[in-house]
Amino acid sequence: MRRKPIPLSFRGFGRALQQQATLVQFSIEDAPATLAIGQPVRVTAQNGAGVSGIIVPRDAVVRGGNGEALVWRHTDPERFEAKPVRTEPFDATRVVIRAGIATGDRIVVRGAEHLNQIR
Repeated sequence: MRRKPIPLSFRGFGRALQQQATLVQFSIEDAPATLAIGQPVRVTAQNGAGVSGIIVPRDAVVRGGNGEALVWRHTDPERFEAKPVRTEPFDATRVVIRAGIATGDRIVVRGAEHLNQIR
């Protein structure tokens, strides 16, 4: 269910780490009556910078024997090829592949770690 955006005002950072993360504090401007104190919300921050590349789930990228980032490209029926890629974080669950595959390449997004073990 998609909801209407609610404007936030930045208040500051928490003083201590919690589960290896820094808390960021905001206040809600003109909070709707349907929003309760303590209710979990999803916050999406936009920095205005464009992103170029292919966005994939983090599980699609595995580590090769030498530590390089790899994806498994589907070449033929029951055939896969390991392709080295250059990635950058996008959000908590996805990465951006900056180089190594082309638009239209079919890559494994679930089970890539299993293919990596068989190799």
